[in-house]
Amino acid sequence: MRNQFREISDRIGQTSRKLFSFHATRPVLLIRGLICFILGLLGIYEPVFVLTTATRIIGGVILCAGILALLIARNNRRAMDLIWVALLFLAGFALIFWPLFFDAVVMVAAGVCLIVAALHVFLTVGRNTTPSTIPVSGFLALIVGVILVAAPFAGVAAISWVLALLLLIAGAEMLLLSLGLHPDKWFMP
Repeated sequence: MRNQFREISDRIGQTSRKLFSFHATRPVLLIRGLICFILGLLGIYEPVFVLTTATRIIGGVILCAGILALLIARNNRRAMDLIWVALLFLAGFALIFWPLFFDAVVMVAAGVCLIVAALHVFLTVGRNTTPSTIPVSGFLALIVGVILVAAPFAGVAAISWVLALLLLIAGAEMLLLSLGLHPDKWFMP
């Protein structure tokens, strides 16, 4: 039984090394580039759908981690292990069934962090050690923080669009590399 698990784990490791290595072959780069490009286009046209899908995938991964933790903890039967397994299950189910709620919670938390950072910047402005650009960045952080706290779903959509643009750029680069074209020769003299 252990040999079967080890063999399956070795196969998964070899496949993941082929797919996610930095020096990937052209067909792998083509597949990765197409996936990134398609997800980028979907992210521009349906930003909330892509972010909720990503949140659900993360929830599925956490749920799988909970199942694996349950298999490991069944022999120990310690109360603390069972509590962590229960928390993993709850977090996985919550992320799968209520993804927008958790995306909004993350945006509100990010907004609160930005507000705290801006207040910290404003408290240090009176000292002679701050450059003149720090109050401007503190003011911008305060504005973004208040917007994220006031309208978290707008923050979710904005983050989705930024990620979609990054996916489009990464997908285009991988597609060019898979075709044998090297973008670094175009941008560097």
